[in-house]
Amino acid sequence: MTGLTVQSPQPGVALLVMDQPGRLNALDQAMMRTLPGLLASLSGDPEVRVIVLTGAGGAFSAGGDLAAIGALPLMGHDELEAEVEHYFQASVLLHGMDKPTIAAVSGPAAGGALGLALACDYRVGGRDASFVCPFINMGIPPDYGLTWLLPRAVGHGPALEMALTGRRVRADEALTLGIVHRLCEDPLADTLALAATIASRSPSGVELTTRLMRESVSRDLSAGVRAEAQVQRDLLHRAEFTELWSGWQSAVSGNGPGRAAPPATTNV
Repeated sequence: MTGLTVQSPQPGVALLVMDQPGRLNALDQAMMRTLPGLLASLSGDPEVRVIVLTGAGGAFSAGGDLAAIGALPLMGHDELEAEVEHYFQASVLLHGMDKPTIAAVSGPAAGGALGLALACDYRVGGRDASFVCPFINMGIPPDYGLTWLLPRAVGHGPALEMALTGRRVRADEALTLGIVHRLCEDPLADTLALAATIASRSPSGVELTTRLMRESVSRDLSAGVRAEAQVQRDLLHRAEFTELWSGWQSAVSGNGPGRAAPPATTNV
């Protein structure tokens, strides 16, 4: 699959790599057309519990390939709208999955690639990571969901300033703004370790926790509590909960040699 590869570095973890050697993993037409279907396939794969998105060769992605962008105005009006809306569904799919998605960002994440990173639940950046929303230089607004994702990540004012100036945000500022959640020397290694930990947890617990937190964006607290109650009503009657609860209870009680169990209740 040109420009996109899927690897399985650990059980339950799908590593999706953007790979365009010598082009900073720019998103060409084939990649942009293929990515939504590939993400839909990973979303529906029961063996995949966590999805990691990254770029090869020390770069996340330079964003839209210049030749691909230049070809868009050659399309008819309706064809153009349908084409780009299909591309942008990649961000919708990443953001809406019932599986955690993590972006490991080294080097540049520009344009639509910034949208893809922000569509992920969690973002780990390298010290060399940078982020730019350059669309204003072409006289167009951002795409790949950036007009929705960026204000929710950094706030309205900083998002508008980035979009209207097209300036590049370096790693330290990106951490302060909330574009990334962690900086490290090797973002892919750190991300894969995090993904492996999540993948080792209860599949239903991970899925439903992810879903509830995603859906909380459009709910008030009362609705969120009701949703939690409905989910726990179902899960607490499953054999999986009974098994995990028994193991966790034994672990936290510390009933090893020479240790007494803690009291069942605590006075406050």
